[in-house]
Amino acid sequence: MSILAFTIIAIIVNFVIGIIAGLISKDGHVAIGAAIIADLILVAVYAL
Repeated sequence: MSILAFTIIAIIVNFVIGIIAGLISKDGHVAIGAAIIADLILVAVYAL
Protein backbone atom coordinates (compact mmCIF):
# COMPACT_ATOMS: atom_id res chain seq x y z
CA MET A 1 0.00 0.00 0.00
CA SER A 2 1.32 3.40 -0.95
CA ILE A 3 2.11 6.14 1.56
CA LEU A 4 -0.63 8.34 0.07
CA ALA A 5 -3.28 5.65 0.52
CA PHE A 6 -2.10 5.01 4.09
CA THR A 7 -2.22 8.74 4.85
CA ILE A 8 -5.75 9.09 3.45
CA ILE A 9 -6.96 6.11 5.49
CA ALA A 10 -5.29 7.50 8.63
CA ILE A 11 -6.93 10.91 8.09
CA ILE A 12 -10.36 9.33 7.65
CA VAL A 13 -9.93 7.15 10.75
CA ASN A 14 -8.72 10.09 12.85
CA PHE A 15 -11.58 12.28 11.62
CA VAL A 16 -14.16 9.61 12.47
CA ILE A 17 -12.60 9.10 15.91
CA GLY A 18 -12.66 12.87 16.43
CA ILE A 19 -16.35 13.05 15.54
CA ILE A 20 -17.17 10.15 17.88
CA ALA A 21 -15.16 11.77 20.68
CA GLY A 22 -16.98 15.03 19.97
CA LEU A 23 -20.35 13.31 20.30
CA ILE A 24 -19.32 11.61 23.55
CA SER A 25 -17.61 14.54 25.27
CA LYS A 26 -19.32 17.74 26.39
CA ASP A 27 -16.71 19.92 24.68
CA GLY A 28 -17.41 18.53 21.24
CA HIS A 29 -15.89 21.40 19.30
CA VAL A 30 -12.63 21.07 21.23
CA ALA A 31 -12.37 17.35 20.46
CA ILE A 32 -13.15 17.81 16.77
CA GLY A 33 -10.73 20.73 16.56
CA ALA A 34 -8.00 18.65 18.18
CA ALA A 35 -8.63 15.82 15.71
CA ILE A 36 -8.40 18.23 12.76
CA ILE A 37 -5.16 19.71 14.13
CA ALA A 38 -3.76 16.20 14.58
CA ASP A 39 -4.68 15.42 10.97
CA LEU A 40 -2.93 18.57 9.75
CA ILE A 41 0.20 17.63 11.73
CA LEU A 42 0.05 14.11 10.26
CA VAL A 43 -0.20 15.52 6.73
CA ALA A 44 2.69 17.90 7.40
CA VAL A 45 4.88 15.05 8.68
CA TYR A 46 4.17 12.89 5.63
CA ALA A 47 4.64 15.87 3.29
CA LEU A 48 8.16 16.41 4.62
